[in-house]
Amino acid sequence: MTKPPLHVLFLATAMATVLPATSVFAHGVGTAAVQDETARAAMIRYEKAIRKNSDDMNARFGLAQALNELGEFDRAEKMIRVVIRRNPSTGAQMVLAESLFGQDRLTEAKAVLEDQGRSADVVALRSLIDGEQALRAAQPAEALKRLGPAVKHKRFATMARLVAARAQYARGDYLRAQRLVDAIIADGGTAIPTMLLRARLALKAGDPARAASMANDALARDPGNVSAGAIAIEAALRRGDVETAWQVQKSLAPREANDPRPAYLEALILLQEGKVQQAGRVASTIEPWLVHAPGGAVLLGRIKIDTDKLAQAEVLLRDRLAATPDDRAARRLLVEVYDEKGEADRADDLLKEGLDRQPLDPVLLRLKADRLMAKGRYDEAQSVLSQMGDNQNAVLATALAGTEDTTSAQDLASVNAILAATAALRSGEATLAVSAADRAVQATDGSPVAVNLLAAAQAKAGDAEKAKQTLEKLIAQHPDYFAAIANRASLDPSARALHDWLEKARMAGAKSAPVLGALAVERYADGDVDGALTAAQQADETARVFTEAKLLLPRILVVVGRRGEAVDVLDDRITAAGDGHRPFVLSASDLLVEIGAPGEATAHLGPIATPHADAATIIAAAAAFNAAGESDEAWQLLQLAHDTQPYDDRIGAAYLDQLARRDITSALKALETDETLSHLKGPLMTARLYNEADRRPTALKHLTLAPHNGEVFAAWAGLVQTDVERRELLTALQRWTASHPSDRQALLILSGIAVDLGDWKVAEDAIAAGLAQAPNDPLMFNNLALARSASDPDGALDLARRAYTALPHVTAIAETYADLLRDRGQGDAARALLRRARVFDPGNEELSRKLAALE
Repeated sequence: MTKPPLHVLFLATAMATVLPATSVFAHGVGTAAVQDETARAAMIRYEKAIRKNSDDMNARFGLAQALNELGEFDRAEKMIRVVIRRNPSTGAQMVLAESLFGQDRLTEAKAVLEDQGRSADVVALRSLIDGEQALRAAQPAEALKRLGPAVKHKRFATMARLVAARAQYARGDYLRAQRLVDAIIADGGTAIPTMLLRARLALKAGDPARAASMANDALARDPGNVSAGAIAIEAALRRGDVETAWQVQKSLAPREANDPRPAYLEALILLQEGKVQQAGRVASTIEPWLVHAPGGAVLLGRIKIDTDKLAQAEVLLRDRLAATPDDRAARRLLVEVYDEKGEADRADDLLKEGLDRQPLDPVLLRLKADRLMAKGRYDEAQSVLSQMGDNQNAVLATALAGTEDTTSAQDLASVNAILAATAALRSGEATLAVSAADRAVQATDGSPVAVNLLAAAQAKAGDAEKAKQTLEKLIAQHPDYFAAIANRASLDPSARALHDWLEKARMAGAKSAPVLGALAVERYADGDVDGALTAAQQADETARVFTEAKLLLPRILVVVGRRGEAVDVLDDRITAAGDGHRPFVLSASDLLVEIGAPGEATAHLGPIATPHADAATIIAAAAAFNAAGESDEAWQLLQLAHDTQPYDDRIGAAYLDQLARRDITSALKALETDETLSHLKGPLMTARLYNEADRRPTALKHLTLAPHNGEVFAAWAGLVQTDVERRELLTALQRWTASHPSDRQALLILSGIAVDLGDWKVAEDAIAAGLAQAPNDPLMFNNLALARSASDPDGALDLARRAYTALPHVTAIAETYADLLRDRGQGDAARALLRRARVFDPGNEELSRKLAALE
């Protein structure tokens, strides 16, 4: 059996969602303008100098800068104020403003800069503050305008891009927001503060496993780092892994004996365990700090609520919101307090105030919908939820499918109107969940969300027939409710179940793009080409905005051999979308390149890819030029873009890639001497450039000698070709995971390499360690299916099915499942599965060959 491409092992969070506005420094993330080792070494050196001479103002200034770099903004403020009393220079005022900004004190930070002139540094920091303030005033478009100088400034670019991502989210441009966040996560560098920023972004994006991996990497380089430990603990708690959370908490080594953060984390874990009284005792020792710390007031408020001190919780949370109006967690908790006290009008007013400030915040929108559903005003609630798209449907579909994905479970739990039902469902109390969901159905007058949840509880309780009946009635009443259709299909053993239920929904009147699009894919999987094209055309016409639904028709046209028509359709769609739908234009252009029409892509991207355009557009255009054989055009574009936007990391990296293809020596020299690229230096970038220059062995050598971490192993695995090279990587991974047993990314790579080498015991041991941390990881299931394909074919097939159910659009996982189906004599099912995969990966030649062999 052919093994899947190794890239299955290193998937990013393709399904992650951008979370809403919180402070850039909500958890004390540093600016990461210099390497962390330098900042920490500087801090130690300056502290020693100050101990020798407390009047050494140069040392105090340097220490304040280092503390800002490390995210210790309160200490930085205290230190720099001592300097300012002696010499209120512009440089010192800049350091003060940065520390205030890091503590969320925007007005004070801006006031500090008032009389500091218009140097590039001052202008950039002021624009960052202006952008943040505009965003908090619910003016995201204005925020984007004001961020310009900060985005181009080396020191503040990452922070500015994060504010820009939140602004795009507030505008409803989720795809562009996601691109920005992905870029920050992907291009963050290796300095510890930057690693922590990326880890927090991954945590906010709903990927605690990836966040934990990055936090563990930071802890490996700086054992006891409290900031890294805090992320690792929160990630562990998100996964319900209290034991790991305690292990990390006990390993923390704060530099100052009175650092309150370890106690805060201890209280957080105790609260997670339900030990409210103990959590309260620990929290009381740091209560003055908690009141003002991000997240601290919410923890303290929760403890007070759980100990029936509602009045104290109310005062605490009101004060927190007065100081930080955009603290949505505090706002949500205060709404809960008012509801508990029976003061619904005050709760409504508080929620309205929050939505006036953050009109598209999904947490507040869900809270509003929950409250409306609790009052039986379902139509209004549905209208509110519609502003978030179909996310709630997908969440509920996941619940019924039997997975226990923690992110989905948390999303379900956030639907407060049926909190008792979801909590029971998550805990495994199926009987209790059925009765609670039944009450939710009655309370919401039969809302689809509640009915769907009731079916989930019935299935969990083992009453599949009753769940089927519940869902069938729901589909008859709401035929466009895709979650119910998918859930009903999951209860039938037939491979055609989803197709059959989509057809029934269509007959019942379904007209939505998600249902018609899914029907198009299922019809093609069953060999009904004409029916697939008809449904895809209907989905295209039904979609009111430029989304993936409008790319489905050309995808199917390609896979049925009508590439020319697909290109024409894509040309028409891109022209119709115009510049107002740039993310769609980029996706459609990427598809043109993927299906072998890069010239058409350059015709659309060339005019909009100016040197001042956003990085995504420039990079997409350069890729299209390269694919079309116009590498000189790509080089000129990237050269001009880098000159125009020298501090944009993504453009800088693409510029270096292009230069390496032309002249590796020049690329390495630019990396070494161009100060705007200096922060990209490191073994990963060096290896990347050698690989771009077709010097794979040299690239591999740089990775084997680099300090090990998850990023290095992922890049290393992507370059190995021979069994000798794989064996060397396997040995390095075994050493690493022996000392870093919680590094799931490394365990995943280790299992994949072991499978490739046929070392089944090593593979199984690595997978067992990974599943101990995340029991339902589909990537681990995929690798375990491969490892057991010979020894336990039935078990392997079930594992592959579970992996495919969780990640059906990942080609490598689909290939594994199809291979196992074929080997078990289920060729028709394998063929249908590969057809589905091909729709979403039409340029994959290996997939086409496998499918042809089954046709």
